[in-house]
Amino acid sequence: HIHHLHLHHHPSALTLHGLSGRASFRRVSESSIMSVNAVSMKSTSALVMDEFYKRGDYHRDHGKGLDAYDVGQSQGIGGTVYQGSDGKWHPLSNFSSYRQELGGPIVGQFYLVYGDKKKSDELAEIKIVTVEAGSDFTQIQRISQPGSKDAKIANALTYPDWAGRRKHNPKPYPLADGPVLKQGEVSSAGIPVPAAFGSNWIADWQKNRGPNGWTGVAVIAPDASEIRAAEGHWLLVTRKSAVTAEPSVRQNEKTFYIGGGWSKGWYPTKESWLKAVKDFCETLDHPLTICYGK
Repeated sequence: HIHHLHLHHHPSALTLHGLSGRASFRRVSESSIMSVNAVSMKSTSALVMDEFYKRGDYHRDHGKGLDAYDVGQSQGIGGTVYQGSDGKWHPLSNFSSYRQELGGPIVGQFYLVYGDKKKSDELAEIKIVTVEAGSDFTQIQRISQPGSKDAKIANALTYPDWAGRRKHNPKPYPLADGPVLKQGEVSSAGIPVPAAFGSNWIADWQKNRGPNGWTGVAVIAPDASEIRAAEGHWLLVTRKSAVTAEPSVRQNEKTFYIGGGWSKGWYPTKESWLKAVKDFCETLDHPLTICYGK
């Protein structure tokens, strides 16, 4: 009953991101909300996920990497939440269907469908996930139809020690809202500060359990209007926009990126990971332009 897409699966990709659907969690609870983005780490450019699952021991490093990220019932790295009329942040339902558009080897692309657009109290969303060989950052386009025109939508990055990352923690949603994060602030009132953040990105360096080093994680949302805290998560909140009746309208589209790195792979230190995140943000802010002349 596996319904789990591992997206970074190119020979030259350095990390593997996964998105989970309902079928993955029938053993836990039919009501589990797990519309999350997770990450597995590897220290080789070889394809490894088939080998990991065949062995059945993918939470232990046998020399090529492992799944060390405790996602639990959190939003993981870039999971989507929306602010309801109660002021709290609600998760998407699990993705209900998907299709593969591109199968590589240079680019892979998947479409995932979340929610029911006929339900006025639920956020319906299509995600278009694009994976490029050799990159630690995955592009995700969100095409959303909130039940309310004024709904705020955010992409989350989970605190390293939040209780919701424990698999058997009681159902934690919806998430209580918190304050806006500002540069120069220090941790207070139980709200940690990420390793680094800018106006539209968040990066952190999180300790894995046991002898499995550290995981660098990041979410970048070029359209973000603010960064705020919520229960167990930092949120990149996107600007409000009018919502039309058809979610495929480009007006509703927002693009964000998720990234991951490992201290036993290509990022031995926090500083090396944060530099990679900042360099990637620079490429988004100053894209390559090619001009053709006669």
